[in-house]
Amino acid sequence: MTEREEEGKKVQYAGYIDGQFLIGDGETLIVENPSDGTEVARLAGLSLAQVESAILAARRTFNSGVWCHQPVKHRAQVMRRLIDEMAARAGATRQTLVSETGCPPHSGSMMAQLEIPLRMARECIDLFETLPELEDNVLPAAERVNRLGRTVQSLRCYRPLGVVVGIAAYNFPLHTAVWKVIPALIAGNSAIVA
Repeated sequence: MTEREEEGKKVQYAGYIDGQFLIGDGETLIVENPSDGTEVARLAGLSLAQVESAILAARRTFNSGVWCHQPVKHRAQVMRRLIDEMAARAGATRQTLVSETGCPPHSGSMMAQLEIPLRMARECIDLFETLPELEDNVLPAAERVNRLGRTVQSLRCYRPLGVVVGIAAYNFPLHTAVWKVIPALIAGNSAIVA
């Protein structure tokens, strides 16, 4: 959920699809603070048609190659800027996480809500950059020769597969989203976060 000020009033968006913030056409969603039951937000969720448009947009983006054909170094730079922007907004994100998860703002678990996911995101990008483009896929000697007596070479490469959907859990929403989406994006996939 994103809330923005437009023409003097607050508008709650249910999604960001194909470069556009969208007001949901689906059923009303109520987000409650689990620590005290207060209502944090009420908004229209995405309709089935809007979810389908998100899937189609992600597939279109992947097929266009605009992201997946970028060199790993370029994707890493873009991803690091994303993490830096998230870190710059840590104060507002912390408040949202406190309300959405019911986590006390000064508890030890707050680190797992915000600081650790941001660190993990950076570490995931760093790790992916160390992977070779191609590497020998070690096979047992018996598998290096096929039935025709020819030598078989097996190579391992890291290539994007397509569209990845990451569903974030309510109790650690940023943490679980980072686990799923950051590896998918740095690998060149398109991603949808739910």
